[in-house]
Amino acid sequence: MSDRPTPRTDAKCANDWHPGLPAAYLKSDFARQLERELAEARGQRDRLATALKACREDSCELLGERSWWKDEERAGFRKRYDATAENIVRADEALDSIKGGASD
Repeated sequence: MSDRPTPRTDAKCANDWHPGLPAAYLKSDFARQLERELAEARGQRDRLATALKACREDSCELLGERSWWKDEERAGFRKRYDATAENIVRADEALDSIKGGASD
């Protein structure tokens, strides 16, 4: 279980608490709202991961086609090659973190 703060839930519990009910009581409409928001956030995460994978694949293909960039100092090709290679590493790290958080 996560120890992350839950300010919306805490506020809702404080506002909706009624004598005789457990302190953790939540109205089902609020729980449904949170579940819908979670489903939307997961869908958005999955769409972003798909787009990031496509960008990563395009970058890898570009580096393969333009491998001569790494040996070419003029026009900043070497810098562009290195920046693209670094972006691929960052994309891999981001995708790994998405996979790690995808325990649906």
